[in-house]
Amino acid sequence: TFNQEAAAIVSRVNWLGNFVDFEPSIAGFLWFSFLGVFITVDPYQNYNSFLWTMRFEMAGSLLLFATLYFVPAGRWRPLVLTIPAVIFAVRYPFLSCFFIGAIFAHWKASGTTPAWLRKLSDATLLAAFAAIVLAVSLWREAIPYEWSGWTNSITAILLVYILTTSPTLARWMTSRLSLFMGQ
Repeated sequence: TFNQEAAAIVSRVNWLGNFVDFEPSIAGFLWFSFLGVFITVDPYQNYNSFLWTMRFEMAGSLLLFATLYFVPAGRWRPLVLTIPAVIFAVRYPFLSCFFIGAIFAHWKASGTTPAWLRKLSDATLLAAFAAIVLAVSLWREAIPYEWSGWTNSITAILLVYILTTSPTLARWMTSRLSLFMGQ
């Protein structure tokens, strides 16, 4: 298929050469569009491999919504949300991000962010942001594949917390330029 020719041009046979390396069909495309995108784990039968996160997003959202339905709002909710976050961190670290994000949202909405986190200055948050981005840029290839789920999840959690609490980064993320680039 065309992907092999394109892969040869950019010298990435092991990456681009695997995209849509099967005979596409209307039935297969419709199945993938409505259901397969949420459950397909075979990257070689995937119509759009960049949607690999969709199965985690669907599962994480459903699990979080079910948990929030059964756990009453209140000061104990973050503690209860910590339980599935820790359980999922062991085997499915991407799913733990949903629960930790809900904890961050609870802290922000209720004004109950732990004191030690509230004490972090904007300069400290900016330095942490720069350090994380630099570390990921420099050492991404050195991280063993088996650890990538954990390292990606930890990186995402840290960046989300920093981006939502740093006044400077919050202004940057809501600037006209950032909003335009996000469209």
